[in-house]
Amino acid sequence: MHFCLVERDLGCLTDEQQEHMKTLRKRYERSGYSMLCTHGNDDEVDAPAIAKLVAHLLNSTPTWLAVAALDQHTRNDLLQGLLRVAIGKLLLPSH
Repeated sequence: MHFCLVERDLGCLTDEQQEHMKTLRKRYERSGYSMLCTHGNDDEVDAPAIAKLVAHLLNSTPTWLAVAALDQHTRNDLLQGLLRVAIGKLLLPSH
C-alpha cells in the first residue's frame, strides 16, 4: 500500500523522501525481476523493463480498478489477466 501511495503522491514528499522511495522501488523491482526471470531468457533489455511494468501494475492497478464500475470477480480477472501477460512475456525466451 505504501508504494500505491507513493505512485500517487510522490511530488508531495521531500527530496530526501523521494530518493529513499526511488531506492526502495528499485530494490522492489529487482526482487520481482529475480523472482520472475528465468535463466533461459537472454533478452537483457526487455526483461528489466517488463519487471518494472509488473511492479507498476501491482502498485497501480488496484487503484484504477477501485474506481471502475466492476464487480470484485471481474476486477480480479482483469488484474490476473494483465499480470499473466506481463509475467508471460518475462518467461518466454526472446527471438
